[in-house]
Amino acid sequence: SAALATNEGKGNFWLSKARLPRLTLEGFARGVLAAASPDDLSRVLARLDMPPGIALGQSIGNFTISNGNLVFSDLAPPVDGLTVTIAPQMDMAAGQIKVSTTVAIKGKPDLPAVHIDYGGDPAALTVRNGTSALAAKLGYEAANAHINSLCEE
Repeated sequence: SAALATNEGKGNFWLSKARLPRLTLEGFARGVLAAASPDDLSRVLARLDMPPGIALGQSIGNFTISNGNLVFSDLAPPVDGLTVTIAPQMDMAAGQIKVSTTVAIKGKPDLPAVHIDYGGDPAALTVRNGTSALAAKLGYEAANAHINSLCEE
């Protein structure tokens, strides 16, 4: 592993059938925008971490290796209504990977992006979801709309 920690280099990669099996984005933008209650939003956010996941399609990019850290150029799979950025990297000496994912709803710059990070041993990745900013923003908007409707009555 000491030899891996000193690796240096750069090159190109080509992915043909890569997928993230526990990142399901189908219907996410519609679900978020249609959520009428905190429970609706909770259901939409919970579906993010479920199969079938997302196919990354064919991706071509660059990679660099510095001090044994392998960093790939960002991947941007096409998903209706969303801007998705996936940033994979690996600590070759430790055998650990990290995949940082950002999901933003197109045309809604006022809504915070969702950040989902996968990390650890490739056979047992841990997942950390960063959905709280989006949930808080939409929860505030729903509560505000409810209060406004009560004031109009």
